[in-house]
Amino acid sequence: MPYDPSIHHRRSIRLRGHDYASPGLYFVTLCKADRRPIFGTIVNGRMALTEAGRVVREEWPRSAVIRREIELDEWVVMPNHFHAIARICTTMP
Repeated sequence: MPYDPSIHHRRSIRLRGHDYASPGLYFVTLCKADRRPIFGTIVNGRMALTEAGRVVREEWPRSAVIRREIELDEWVVMPNHFHAIARICTTMP
């Protein structure tokens, strides 16, 4: 469903005036539209990744390799979303 301001009453949680490209720690959350579990399912209390989940697991660590200005901290792939903590170490050009 596309964003409709008449029914979606979302407010930004961003700090007004903050430069989000500046150095610091950032909490990243990516959610699948409709919250469908495309990244995996829970089987016997453990995450069983789908192909899409395996792509996230393999590609996220490469982010710090191809982007020298970031460092990765903890991260987790969930059935319908992904959480991570990333540090921007230097100001991007």
